[in-house]
Amino acid sequence: TLHSSDNCIVTKRIGDDTVYMNRKSNCATGAPIAEPSIKVVVYPNPGSGVFMCKQNNEPVLAEDVKIYTAQGTQLASFYNMHMFNIGHLPAGMYVYSITINRIKYTGKLVKV
Repeated sequence: TLHSSDNCIVTKRIGDDTVYMNRKSNCATGAPIAEPSIKVVVYPNPGSGVFMCKQNNEPVLAEDVKIYTAQGTQLASFYNMHMFNIGHLPAGMYVYSITINRIKYTGKLVKV
């Protein structure tokens, strides 16, 4: 937010600053920063309770899986699993956090 001497206030989002965004997309050598090609998903989504961790559409061993309510309350934890079962939880939307190779991925899943 910028303030001028005549009480004019202007608010600008970082994403609206094209110069900043262009500089951000280049690394120190001037080469563009590659977008991550790793896609982690929970499958099937929506599902009835048993979900599989997939990375680039292949099953993957997750070091850590945590399931949260939309309000952030942790409901379940699983360790070193390809699949996890939340059949004991009521139907609804949940947030998940999956750690694979020490990188954390988050998303939403729906249990029907």
